[in-house]
Amino acid sequence: MSGSDRHTKFGRSAFTLIELLVVVAIIAILATLLMPAMKDALDRSRDAACKYNLRQVGNAIYSYLRDHDHMMPPTALQLEPDPRGGKTLPDGVRYSEFKRYWLLSVWEKGGPYQGGPRDGNGIFAAYLGTENEGLEQVKHCPSMLRDTAGYGTYFGAVYYQTYFKYQTYAPNSYITAQGKLGPAFQYLQIPLDDVNATPTTTIAMVDSSGGYPYTFGPRDGSWYDFSSRNAAPRHFDRFNALFLDGHVEGCTLEEHFTEKYWTPPGLFD
Repeated sequence: MSGSDRHTKFGRSAFTLIELLVVVAIIAILATLLMPAMKDALDRSRDAACKYNLRQVGNAIYSYLRDHDHMMPPTALQLEPDPRGGKTLPDGVRYSEFKRYWLLSVWEKGGPYQGGPRDGNGIFAAYLGTENEGLEQVKHCPSMLRDTAGYGTYFGAVYYQTYFKYQTYAPNSYITAQGKLGPAFQYLQIPLDDVNATPTTTIAMVDSSGGYPYTFGPRDGSWYDFSSRNAAPRHFDRFNALFLDGHVEGCTLEEHFTEKYWTPPGLFD
């Protein structure tokens, strides 16, 4: 029986090296073609999730207004002692006091000031379902950069990511008593009508760098001056923003980081 007869009778027992290389090359080409589309789909899903989170925060704001006679929440609640006697956190420091902001609490050490990690509930915890450290994902954009050192960079700016809680959604301080009256009034509420802003064009909250519990606006300087404390364009060169009328949209730094959207005419009348 000839070799060709044996080949016909028993069939081929394996692929040749050339055939394997061809298959690998085809798979590599397909992966190269599909990866951009997959990344784009992932980015769009994160963008949609970020907008959804901000809408949830918007619902919390309006629930708060309904329950508090249409008074805008303060930037923060007054510093108060922790009823549990303090808490030792991963940095090894025992913190005894905290200040509640809209979405989180910032721990501080009594005596000489020492700022600490973010932990605990914010003013809107009951409305967002984040009591007892639940549903933490609603407080931050799913595209937030993270690294082991607690910092990230974007457009050359350092983005703060402290300890084990992540929070990137931060209010526009100008729509609070602090913005209208000054830092000394950060603990006061003011009537929504006194904000005197156009709801459809006034930013209430943005997806920020996460470096501060509230955001700095163009009155304080350029975006690059406060990029570690301000809007973060994580989605297709846009940052997501919640407006006072409850709608959410992607915004550009060029158009929306302006007084028209942060401190519009009438806001301080």
